[in-house]
This record gives sequence, C-alpha cells and structure tokens, in this order.
Amino acid sequence: MTAVQMILALGGPQLGEVESGLLAAVMGTSFTIFTGGMLTFLMIGCFTYRFPALSRYVHSQEISTYPMV
Repeated sequence: MTAVQMILALGGPQLGEVESGLLAAVMGTSFTIFTGGMLTFLMIGCFTYRFPALSRYVHSQEISTYPMV
C-alpha cells in the first residue's frame, strides 16, 4: 500500500503539470488558466450538492494556541 501511495503522491503532480502544459500549448495559457478555475468551481459545486453537510460543518473543539510541552 505504501508503494502505491508513494507512486500517486510523487507522480500525480507531475502528470498534472504535463497535462496543463500540453493544454496551454494547444489552447493558450489564458484559456488553460480560465478552464482550470472554472473546473475547480464546478467541483466545489458538485461536492456541495452531493455532501451538503460539509458546507455546514463547524469544528466543535477549541484549538489551543499554546504549544504542547
């Protein structure tokens, strides 16, 4: 399991960079940035629709500002 997690964690960002670079080369940088932003908002909307409790979540414990000794 650790090997699979390492492959995904180390290889995933590089695959995203290649995809973004290829799309920017074909469609242009502005279009690529705009599309990435719109897809991000679309995914936020999908998750909010699918899991409405997440948008109402409030952390119930107070977080200590003092360092643990």
